[in-house]
Amino acid sequence: MPSRTLWMLIALGLTATGCNWLRRGTGGLPPMDRLKNLAQFEQVYALTNPAPAFAWMVGTGKVHVQGDGINLSLGASLKWRRDSLVWLRLSKLMEVARLQADLEKLEIINRLEQKYMHYGYAQLAGYLSPTEGFRAVQRLSLGHIPFALEGARFSAQDAYYTIETGDSIQQKALVDRQTLKLVRYELDAGIQGRATISLDDYRPSEYGQIPYKIHLEMSKGAWQSLDFEYSKITFVARENAEFEVPDGYLR
Repeated sequence: MPSRTLWMLIALGLTATGCNWLRRGTGGLPPMDRLKNLAQFEQVYALTNPAPAFAWMVGTGKVHVQGDGINLSLGASLKWRRDSLVWLRLSKLMEVARLQADLEKLEIINRLEQKYMHYGYAQLAGYLSPTEGFRAVQRLSLGHIPFALEGARFSAQDAYYTIETGDSIQQKALVDRQTLKLVRYELDAGIQGRATISLDDYRPSEYGQIPYKIHLEMSKGAWQSLDFEYSKITFVARENAEFEVPDGYLR
């Protein structure tokens, strides 16, 4: 058996069994529900939540958007090339919109109004940086803490570990003590707005456990919410992500 396959089976087996060896404690570390400080948390969290090394992730599901006069449910198809591209198709009987984001820009094709919009990161500076910000969104969508743990503040409650960091922008992660899975992430950017993301229904995959339900609430004035629920996730070596703006669309 090739060594890569062997290690993949070992990793998948540890995930599927809930990493019982880490629940009991090993290598001088306490069980993962009895971590006392940030250093212990960092070590055990890295072992239980390794960075996924897939080429492409492909998912299907549904999205529901509510707030500011909107109440809309749509089908969703998502394609994610690790660290560099996200592609999203939204539909309701027919395609409604197509979005694509890479390390340079965000592009949107609005089929209903026949419009094309694009935003450079100078316009999105308060929301997403072209490198670390993009990867942070990817980590968060996969159920990983999106910020660096170095220098963060650590505390333990009955059911959760709380990790906090930031100065002008405050970030907080709540991690389940029994599973070491991220269940809630909060961001407070002051006058630029606030956001809260809840992650649920973790399911095993070849790249660890992934949340199939993601709930986002954000405010910049009025509150809006978005629910994304996967029905299927697969990982592939290659994938096409077509994004062609039709002639005649307003720009």
